[in-house]
Amino acid sequence: PAEVSPEALSKKPVKCLNDPKLKALTGSSCTDILGLYTCGTTLKQIAEENGQTLPPGFPPSTKLKIACRNSCEVCDPLKGEAEEPPVSEEALSDEPAECKDSAMLEKATGATCSDLLGLFECEDTLKHIAEVTKTPPAPGVSIPAAAKLKNVCRLSCNVCHDAKRRPVCRNNPQIHNSGVTCRLLKDQFGCKATLEEVGKNTRGTPPPQTGPAPPPGVTVEQLCRAECHDCPADWELDDTPDFPPGPTIADLVAKEEDLSRLKQLAAVAGQAVANPGFLKLTVIAPVNTAFNVEGLNKIQQWLAKPENLDIAKTIVEYGVVPFQSVDPNELPCNTPVRVKAANNQDLVFLKSCTNGNGTTGKKSETGVLGVDYTVTINGLVHVIKVLKGVDGVVVETDGLLLPELFPGAPLITDLVKNPEFSHINFLMTKSGLATQLAHSGPVTIFVAKDKGFIDPETGKPVPQCIFDALVKPQNRAVLEKTFRYTTVPGFVYKEDMHNGDSLPTLTGDTLSVRRIGDDVWVQDKGMLTPNIKTAYALVHELDSLPQTPGIDLLRLAWWECLDENIRTRPYDILIAFHRVDQNKHLPKPLGFPPGPRPEWVGKGVPYWYPPPAHFPATKEEVKETEETYIERRETARAEVYRLESESEEDSIRTLERDGWGEL
Repeated sequence: PAEVSPEALSKKPVKCLNDPKLKALTGSSCTDILGLYTCGTTLKQIAEENGQTLPPGFPPSTKLKIACRNSCEVCDPLKGEAEEPPVSEEALSDEPAECKDSAMLEKATGATCSDLLGLFECEDTLKHIAEVTKTPPAPGVSIPAAAKLKNVCRLSCNVCHDAKRRPVCRNNPQIHNSGVTCRLLKDQFGCKATLEEVGKNTRGTPPPQTGPAPPPGVTVEQLCRAECHDCPADWELDDTPDFPPGPTIADLVAKEEDLSRLKQLAAVAGQAVANPGFLKLTVIAPVNTAFNVEGLNKIQQWLAKPENLDIAKTIVEYGVVPFQSVDPNELPCNTPVRVKAANNQDLVFLKSCTNGNGTTGKKSETGVLGVDYTVTINGLVHVIKVLKGVDGVVVETDGLLLPELFPGAPLITDLVKNPEFSHINFLMTKSGLATQLAHSGPVTIFVAKDKGFIDPETGKPVPQCIFDALVKPQNRAVLEKTFRYTTVPGFVYKEDMHNGDSLPTLTGDTLSVRRIGDDVWVQDKGMLTPNIKTAYALVHELDSLPQTPGIDLLRLAWWECLDENIRTRPYDILIAFHRVDQNKHLPKPLGFPPGPRPEWVGKGVPYWYPPPAHFPATKEEVKETEETYIERRETARAEVYRLESESEEDSIRTLERDGWGEL
């Protein structure tokens, strides 16, 4: 008989140990291997599945429990001190391993089989996967270096053909880490598109990548196997919804009647207001009243032309914030919050709180903003209502936001800050129209420098009192019409203007085009500097501005000019009133009054009196009205007597002597 060891002759029980040769042979300990196989698995099967070869003469039927006596508890009656942590009861089974995915994979890599399948093939080794995903080995875990994904994902890779459990065809859950769903990727890019192509064409700011990074060349189809139907027919289809039960953003927009005009604009662009498929989404939705802007329908008609659809698409995309759910009620007080829209331009939310903390109260439950704060976007539109969906929010606003159509270009209000454009700058700023005009587009605007503002009748510069009159609140509509008359919907470059063209304006009128070679005239006004790009509009400088049909600026400003000059020269009020009330002319350029004198003209100036009851009034009616309201002081009476003795020529000479001819 062969000799036995001294330990075998001892009366002490033999230690129940795992064979250290196993780790040398496979690179893994018993605990790690028993996370993948059961105690009844043969070492030959393990070696074959991991691309290894057993040493010559090694018994092919040897089972794992022989090498892992301690872990498999096969020597329990004589068991000594445990060598390694205990394994699961399932691993102790002498039966073949159940057809399921191993939890050991997540322990070792931080990813599940569902995470990796689609990114990698079942035949890829775990070592290769770790190198591609740059995943460091988990401390205390050693999976065989040559182990393949199919060894740990037995069910998902369908390697055990268990009739009781069919593999499941599902979308890779890692796709949600990118903030989108497989439905969106399939609809927008197609199943054959690579993730690299998707990334280049994805707008907005995706969330940071978590989980294993996909290798180059991975397609949408590999990640979205269920959505793209990329599984064998006998696999079970996972139809788990992407969102919890409840209305989505698309549902909310579809049901909201006050967004019908926005939906029309989106239809023009061939876009959906709320593109389904983002896990988080914010839609900025102007309500119908925001579209009640004169001339906007003409701009929409221009946008509907095939060659302009990209601009229409950009406008719609500016109202969508992908990957984020921005609830104005939850914003911090008095702190600007900048987000990236789908067209990659910024939007700035500002919640202005009156009490500093932004308590919303009961109103926020109905979607209306709280009573102690307001929220603006870009400082231009106000938030009036918030609708919440399972995938984000709809933020309803009182105005329409436009993206920069020529990104990086100045606003038109910045352009006219040039001293040579002081008249237009004065009209824009003093009338309160600057913000509105600066953000109007896409349009083409005709402007002129100060030297182009000439009175067509006298050939002299337009008097300042006309500009002063135009910026007064009562004349705002006239000034707006003046600006709209020199504004054409869409972008019309000089190169696109041809002799005989008619350019439609936002007032419904047209501007004629005459062209000889490279010289262009618009309504007979010569073009000096063409194709000036501003953020929202294309601008052409003319040598002078066309006169707006139906508006006589001098007649419009007649009373403003008279009022201004009476206050400048109050000692001439009685002379001026006597002539105006009798429908007699004043020095040019004023000439004859346009009608009865308004009561507000000159009011507050000494010797002012209201207009006579009739127009034109007789000299006696003027005198009677004057004596009724003017206190009978010697200075006043002396002036009246002087007027009675003066001839018409004398009174005109008096006004001209006092500077009225320079009006």
